[in-house]
Amino acid sequence: MGNTYKSSGVNVEMANEMKNRFGEFVSAGRTDICRPLNRVGAFASLLDIDLSRFDRPVFVMKSEEPGSKQLLSFERDRIEWIACDLINHLVNDVVVMGASPCAVLDTIICESMDSAVLLRLVKAMARACGENGCVLVGGETSEQPGVLPAGRHILQASALGVVSRDAIVDGSAIRDGDVIVSLASNGLHTNGYSLARRIMRDRPEILGETVGGESFMDALLKPHTAYFGAVSRLLRAGAGDGARDGNQDMARGEAQDGGRGSSRDSAQDGSRGARPGAERGGSNGVAMGDSHGAERGDHQDMARGVAQGGGRGGQLVHGMAHITGGGAHDNLIRILPDGAEARIDLSKVSVPGIFKLIKRYGGIDDAEMLAAFNMGMGLLAVADPSIEGALPGVSAESGIAAAIVGRVSSGPKGVSFINSIQW
Repeated sequence: MGNTYKSSGVNVEMANEMKNRFGEFVSAGRTDICRPLNRVGAFASLLDIDLSRFDRPVFVMKSEEPGSKQLLSFERDRIEWIACDLINHLVNDVVVMGASPCAVLDTIICESMDSAVLLRLVKAMARACGENGCVLVGGETSEQPGVLPAGRHILQASALGVVSRDAIVDGSAIRDGDVIVSLASNGLHTNGYSLARRIMRDRPEILGETVGGESFMDALLKPHTAYFGAVSRLLRAGAGDGARDGNQDMARGEAQDGGRGSSRDSAQDGSRGARPGAERGGSNGVAMGDSHGAERGDHQDMARGVAQGGGRGGQLVHGMAHITGGGAHDNLIRILPDGAEARIDLSKVSVPGIFKLIKRYGGIDDAEMLAAFNMGMGLLAVADPSIEGALPGVSAESGIAAAIVGRVSSGPKGVSFINSIQW
């Protein structure tokens, strides 16, 4: 018998079977502003987006991948966790622009298809999308033998959001006297893992440590905090009573039932397509909401934030930075206008215990820790000082601690730190 596609490592029959099974999870959901229209297996996803809710709507687009954390997550069978990492990180980057997340497309590249692993990934991503007020509407699963080692996966996803033009939060309104609000992180999120892996290799005894009752690996691989709920509440509080605009229904609706499905290909060698469904329950005993307070049963507000007021005018929140690679300095400076100098008081930052272990075992100085990790500052919002009174409510409703950690003054554009980290 001659060579076949299957004998070369590409199983078309399994790909087609997986495509049909993905239909249980992908695009069967909808939100108030986004409804998938087409079926599983279509060449691309069709979306009905209700733009009437937005005044001069602007589309916000973002692509993301979870970095080298995915290597550890697959090795340790934290498959649902890395799926949450990918979606939470992605949506965080959309909402810091003041936007409502709408739809997500994912890509899974693998050496060979493992149906159990793929189903766990797609199911978890669909659920994470629902908890972030958006819908997993399609994607691609590409089997590429010889490209990756056996058992290895590469994950990627892209998101579409919408914001009213006058409600964009891009930092242009930042001014002298603004405060810097930190929304707390729960650990490394999706950055700094190459350094963490180096320490694990050089000092394997760190694996025997515990952090707040968790094993070191569970603390290290804990899913990235989702800030959609906290940002929604912060923007709503920042707008004041009675303020309205086209973002008044920021992705309300936690992936409601409806919609007819969408496109997804379980592809071979990179052929394109898209997927349908947002399934609710947790899988494999994993608390899928670990990253954003789901364990407290407060999902009812996760997809109901109200981004009222104008991001450049009436809104008290003037800029937001998701603290990823490069730490607080390199990410906060991205949103500062010329003439704005941000100063963060490190004595006011609450540092998660995982960073203390990494510093001790790695012999890392404070400056390098701040450059490599978020150090407890998962998202920084720059806002009018009057936002302070709303922070206890934001913390209580979202389950994410919100605290003022710095201020902005007139001066050369830059970010500096004062005082010392309280280890």
